[in-house]
Amino acid sequence: MGRMGLSTAGAATVFFVGAIVMATILYGAIDTSINALLDANNSMVEKNNNELDSKISIVRCTYDPETGVLSAMVENTGTVTIPLSGLTIMVNGTIYPASNTSVEVAGNKGLTSLPPSYSCYMNISRAALPFERETSGFHTTYDSGLNGPVDVCVGGQDKIYLLDGGAVKVFSRDGDYLSDIEDNLHNPENITSCGGGLYVLDDYGIEVFDNDGNYAGRITTNMTGAAPQNIYAYSGKIYMANGTGGVVVMDTTGSYEFTIRENISNATDVFADSSRIYVVDNSSEIDMFNIFGKYIGTVTDVHLSSPVSISGDRRGDSAYSYLYVSNASGDIVVLNKSGEYIKTLSGGLGTSVWGLDSAESLFAADHDNGLVKIDRGCRVWVFGPYGESDFTEV
Repeated sequence: MGRMGLSTAGAATVFFVGAIVMATILYGAIDTSINALLDANNSMVEKNNNELDSKISIVRCTYDPETGVLSAMVENTGTVTIPLSGLTIMVNGTIYPASNTSVEVAGNKGLTSLPPSYSCYMNISRAALPFERETSGFHTTYDSGLNGPVDVCVGGQDKIYLLDGGAVKVFSRDGDYLSDIEDNLHNPENITSCGGGLYVLDDYGIEVFDNDGNYAGRITTNMTGAAPQNIYAYSGKIYMANGTGGVVVMDTTGSYEFTIRENISNATDVFADSSRIYVVDNSSEIDMFNIFGKYIGTVTDVHLSSPVSISGDRRGDSAYSYLYVSNASGDIVVLNKSGEYIKTLSGGLGTSVWGLDSAESLFAADHDNGLVKIDRGCRVWVFGPYGESDFTEV
């Protein structure tokens, strides 16, 4: 929500007050500091709002855990032009320096001001966002009228693909239903996306589509005698959890590369990032391998009670890159990439969360509730030079 502006004479006072309060934010309690900042701004703005109408609004805020980039779209909703150099962004109490932040208007980084009714993008590089979300009241259900979804994946063009009722239902990231993909599907069990391709594990093999749902062919190699449980695609490779033979690794055309068998008794799901491969084994533990299939270790945390599905943030080298494991009981266990327990998400979910995928937010195929979006729970503030501000959560 925007804040009314100041007169020119009052602007210097706000800069001084803002600097003091910003210092408090960095070294004191976050909530208290934010409230102090807003109280100071409101008090000063209300005294001077007859001369300047300066407001800003965060239209959208997105986070890519694979690249570590947070992008906030900020609109000038007032009637005065705002200098871009006066915009400040703060995430969970941390103010990011100019070296981490770029501001652009309509793709142009050379402009110095933001006119009324125009929007700019504030992009933060290396914005490692923790998963702060609490265990209850955290989710947004996109569609509760589904037939019992069994898997979900995040694809290109800001699309969410949900496997439900024998078809692939396509949603936008904002939850708007877009279309169905049904051609050449018989008994689809699992879905994954990589680059411009959508891959669906079906009775006759792996059916391939593009991001728009156009059929592109079928992968049948490596399927003879196999008992595929789940598939996952990442960085040009498909990982197939095989109940009778570990994890088969192939490229996205189906050409065989190698099989991971060490320490695996019954692979039921698989996830990979830039540095490791994670396998749900025998529905009781998670085996970890490097990208070449060499065994690293096994996770047997007490919170993993019959794990069903595994996914994670694709960025493998970030301190805030997580694994997400759904249990047969329906809760979701959050682990770091070394397998150490972080927290459990449970409130508001059904008893059968059968599929997960992560990109910006965590998306769950909840058999009881439909498609569920779970934000990270991180608070993002944008402050302007004349006392205006807005807040959102990502």
